[in-house]
Amino acid sequence: MFAHVQPHWLALRRFTAAFGVAVLLLLSVLAVRPDFHEKLHSDAAGANHECAVMLFSGGVPAPLPPTSVVAPVQLRAESPTVPVERLARTNEEQLQPPGRGPPARIS
Repeated sequence: MFAHVQPHWLALRRFTAAFGVAVLLLLSVLAVRPDFHEKLHSDAAGANHECAVMLFSGGVPAPLPPTSVVAPVQLRAESPTVPVERLARTNEEQLQPPGRGPPARIS
């Protein structure tokens, strides 16, 4: 899959992915454990405290306001009327079941 990627780029990609997972895990632990958060910096218990841990624990507000869903308006198009006699014309033979079945296989 990564045949075109140089080995040092592959190692850099893996390191970046592992670093991202580690940061996410650290933020999760710090958001759940306030005592660990206070060990990270002393003003963590303040009312006006803002940092990455507080943003992670509180979530990020949606950038767009919620929108209401409106049902689509159904337009009734007038279809051209066709006389029933034209549609109902069939051959009497077509209404009967077939006279023969498929050929039998002889083994």
